[in-house]
Amino acid sequence: MSKQEQIQIKKKKNEEKKINFTSFFFRPIGRLNEKRSQRTEVTSAQESSVKHLLEMHIDPYVAKLLKDISKVSTPYIVGGSVRDFLMGKDNYDYDVAVKDFDEVVKHLISLGYNVSTEAKSFRVVKVTLENGEVVDVAGFRTEEYDLVSRKPKVAPAETIEQDLSRRDFTINAMAIRVDNISGDKLIGALIDPFDGLRDLERGIIRAVRSPVARIMEDPLRILRALRFAIKFRFKIDPELMDTIKNLHGELKRVSAERIREELEKMLLIDPAESLRLIYESDVWKTIMPFLGRMTEIKHDYRGHHHGETVLEHTIESLRNLKKLHNLNRYNVLAVLLHDVGKPEVVKEVDGKIMFIGHEEVSARIAREWLRKMRYDNKTIKIVSDAIRIHEKIHHARGNRGALAKIWVEDANEDPEVMEIAIEIAEADKGERYDDVRQMIEEFKKIPRPRGELVLHLPPEKRGKTLKKLRIIQLRDRITDIEKLKKILRGITIS
Repeated sequence: MSKQEQIQIKKKKNEEKKINFTSFFFRPIGRLNEKRSQRTEVTSAQESSVKHLLEMHIDPYVAKLLKDISKVSTPYIVGGSVRDFLMGKDNYDYDVAVKDFDEVVKHLISLGYNVSTEAKSFRVVKVTLENGEVVDVAGFRTEEYDLVSRKPKVAPAETIEQDLSRRDFTINAMAIRVDNISGDKLIGALIDPFDGLRDLERGIIRAVRSPVARIMEDPLRILRALRFAIKFRFKIDPELMDTIKNLHGELKRVSAERIREELEKMLLIDPAESLRLIYESDVWKTIMPFLGRMTEIKHDYRGHHHGETVLEHTIESLRNLKKLHNLNRYNVLAVLLHDVGKPEVVKEVDGKIMFIGHEEVSARIAREWLRKMRYDNKTIKIVSDAIRIHEKIHHARGNRGALAKIWVEDANEDPEVMEIAIEIAEADKGERYDDVRQMIEEFKKIPRPRGELVLHLPPEKRGKTLKKLRIIQLRDRITDIEKLKKILRGITIS
C-alpha cells in the first residue's frame, strides 16, 4: 500500500472520529482502570489530569514505533498532533514524550531504527521511519531560562505533567497516554492538567500558568500567540493580551530571522487579520514601527477611497488580495508595504489629499525593512520594484504604449516583478486587471530586437536605444526586422 493510500484511509477513519466538543466523552472516567495497559503506572497527581479515554487512528509506521517504545517506557503523544486531533483536523507530525529517555533511545537503536542523536543533549532524538516520516522522541524535561538568550537549561522531569507545564499555551499542553495499540488504532487517555480542552472548546489562546513567565522565557511566544489566534480564529485570553502589550519589547531579544519566520507564517494564513491583530496588540511598535503614522493619515473620498486611514486601506487591500489570488511571500509583503511611504509625502492641494511620489518612498522603506528582517535579495528586489511601479499600472490601464514602457523600462521585462505589481494594483482597487495581464502576455511573445542592431552606436547609447526601440516595437506590434531598422534610424538618444 502506498503512503498516499495510507493517508487517505487514515483521513477517512479520522473523519469518522471527529470530535464534537459538546459530546466529548468516549468512555466515562470511572472506567479508566478497566482499559489501562499493565505497563502504565499513574500517580494520584497524574490521575487528576486524566480527562477522557479516547481512540484515534494513526499511521501504521508510527503505531509500530509506539509499540516498540512501550516495551521500555509508556509513550505519550504530545504537541500539535494532540491539539489537531481534538479539533478534528488531520496532522501527520507526531511528537512523542517518554520518561525513560535514555533506555528508549538505546532500545530503538538496537531494533535498527534510524535515530539521529544530534539534539540528544536537549533530551530529543529524531527517528526516521521506513516511510520517510520523522518523529521526535523526547524525554520528559524541565527548562530553565536566563531571560537573556532563548536557550534553556534542560533537566529531566519525573512526570508528563511537569513536562507539559513548560509549554507555551494550554491548547498545546496536552498529551495522549498510549495504553494500547491494535493495528492502526490507538487506545489512550487524554492528559490535560491545564484545561487545554476547555480552552479549545471556548476558542481561547491562554498561557500555561503565568503569561508573564511564559513570555519572558521566550518572547517569540508573543508572535506564536497571534499566529494561533489567526490560524484557529480564536481569541487571546485578556491576561495574555495585556502581557503581550506590556512585553512586546522583549522581541528585541529574538533574532530577525526567527521573527520573520513566525510573522510570515501568520501573514500567509490571513494577512489582513494578522495586520489588524499586530496593531491591536501593540506588537507593531517593536516589529513594524512604520504602522504608527499610517493610522494618523487619512485619504479623502476620491476614486476608490472613502476617508479611511492608510492602515485601514492596507488592511482592506490585504483582504482583497486574499479574495483575488493565492497568497505567497511576494504578493503579501508587497501589498503590506505598498503604501508605507504615504505619511512622508502627504499634502493637501486645492482641497485634495495627495500622496505624490509615495510609491518611490514606499519602495525605499520596504527595502530598508526587508533588509532589517533578513530577507533574501531576490525577495527584496521583487517586492520593492513591484511597489515602485504599482501606481503606474493604474494610470496605464488600457494604454498599450504606456504599459509597454512600464514593462520595458520599469519592470525590465521581469515577469515576477510585473505580476506582483499588477497584484498590488488589483488589491488596491479590489478588482482583477486581467486586461493588463493579457497585454503583458502578448508582449512576452514578441521577440526582442537583437543587440547587433545597435553595435554601430557608442556603447553608452546602446542600452537606452534598444529599450526605446523595444517600447515602439511592443506598442505598434512590429515583428518585421526591416521595419525595426528603419525605426532605429529615427531614434535619437541624448
